[in-house]
Amino acid sequence: VERELSASEGRFRGLAEQAPVGIFLADSDGANVYTNPELQGQLGRSLEETLGLAWLEAVHVEDRAIVEERRQGAREPGERYDVCYRVTGSEGEERWLRVKAHRVFNDDDHHVGYVGTTQDITEERADEFALLASEKRFRTIAEAAPIGIFLSDAIADVMFTNPRFSEILGVDSSDW
Repeated sequence: VERELSASEGRFRGLAEQAPVGIFLADSDGANVYTNPELQGQLGRSLEETLGLAWLEAVHVEDRAIVEERRQGAREPGERYDVCYRVTGSEGEERWLRVKAHRVFNDDDHHVGYVGTTQDITEERADEFALLASEKRFRTIAEAAPIGIFLSDAIADVMFTNPRFSEILGVDSSDW
């Protein structure tokens, strides 16, 4: 039985250590009691730096209220939360994480901690911000252009007009 238990523990530890997502187990106060190497990399901290780390300490100062609201919200046993926010590494570097977690309860329905996974979404967020900036530049240029500009889809439904286009046609832009 001990050999089987040890083998089972080894398999599960191996899975967690090789998982392509961060994995954590925290106590009821939110202090980490287990983090896998992927999460350590995402946080830019060593195993020793992540163990005992109160989760909010790694969260970017501007995002802490969002995280605390989700973490402290009234939840049923097993109810998951899914939230994206920034973390700050030990050298001050910022990363965006998507965290999926839930509270852990013992047999007496007493809250004993949290278990969850993290995914580094820094590149996706950078792409999102770049797209938003590009859209803002397009709108600024199009709205200031002295010529009429419109955008339509394949079936000729108008998706965008600038003020000059509406003025040329003599229609209100809200009619599009």
